[in-house]
Amino acid sequence: MRPRPIFVLGRHRSGTTWLSNVLAAFPEIYAPAHELHHGTHESAFFSHLVPYCNGGRTAVDLLAIKSLFERSDYFLLTGLDSGPDIVEHGLVEYFRLVMEAAAHRHGARFWLEKTPAHTLLTAFLARSYPDAVLLGIVRDARDVVASNVHGFGNPRSFRAWLWQAVVTGIYERIVARDNRVYVIRYEDLRDRHADTVRAVARHLSLDDRAVPASRYASNTSYRSDEAPRIRGWQSTAIACGLLLARACPASWVDRLVNRWWFLRSATLPRWFFALAARGDRLD
Repeated sequence: MRPRPIFVLGRHRSGTTWLSNVLAAFPEIYAPAHELHHGTHESAFFSHLVPYCNGGRTAVDLLAIKSLFERSDYFLLTGLDSGPDIVEHGLVEYFRLVMEAAAHRHGARFWLEKTPAHTLLTAFLARSYPDAVLLGIVRDARDVVASNVHGFGNPRSFRAWLWQAVVTGIYERIVARDNRVYVIRYEDLRDRHADTVRAVARHLSLDDRAVPASRYASNTSYRSDEAPRIRGWQSTAIACGLLLARACPASWVDRLVNRWWFLRSATLPRWFFALAARGDRLD
């Protein structure tokens, strides 16, 4: 049987890395990981690399995707020498064959991929990999927005808080509206860790009698006791942003996602070749 895909979905700073690291500790689940990337790494394959190479519309585009991907940290961490013929197999099957080959090397019957931006492509992933397990993690929106603003924006900007709230609300809607997504709450993973992990293990038909320990830290952003206090004007910005996202018609959300995926000026994340550039040993 082919190893089954697991896609971990959720907003940045909502616990996607933590959940992925916990699951990757099960011997039946394989995921590329490295300390530099806080454990389970992101492929950014469909969200960034494919748009960067013109959507893979031509054979030249497909070959560019293959060339860049097979020089990325993510591919290097699989330990594979090269991937299959992407022109023959196409984007979806190419990525699956790479992940299956890596899973076979580790004797795993699942392979796990975690890229938060892939959450916006949930419907595409579900169509492309009908046997995939879709796991979504959600966290208190105020904490998610605060973590994203302090991590990537300007905490003194009303616009930054409003924008991060809008994006967080859109991610929440996408996860919640697809009944194929098994949703885990960050707070449950934190407060009732063993029981929550066992429930996910049962969902995956794994042995839930023991919860293996992950070798990576439980949280890669600030802990709840370190979170900065949210001021009144920041709370207002969060409330307005979430209201806008939740009031936006589903058709508008889909158009925004399609525009982001196909029409934006795509770039590769700055960490895409980080390990390769440093020449780190991966064994």
